[in-house]
Amino acid sequence: MGTLTPGATYIYERVDNRIYAREFGQTKRRLVGIEQNSSSATEPTRRMMNQINDVLGMCEQHPDMKELLDKLLVLYNLRKTHE
Repeated sequence: MGTLTPGATYIYERVDNRIYAREFGQTKRRLVGIEQNSSSATEPTRRMMNQINDVLGMCEQHPDMKELLDKLLVLYNLRKTHE
């Protein structure tokens, strides 16, 4: 579940191909998913998701790219916990 509160009631909203969750009675929502094969996804979004998948595959083969990905994930988790 990640950053969602266990036991809380959530309302899920879809905007284009992004899925958000917000606690019942709250206005702040969190991105909880992206529908990759959605017919509502725009071509640039599909292209970007394909590139991200390609990058992840390359990270398995190239240690320098894996190191950069690890640093990006550390930064992502630091920002996510302080929002």
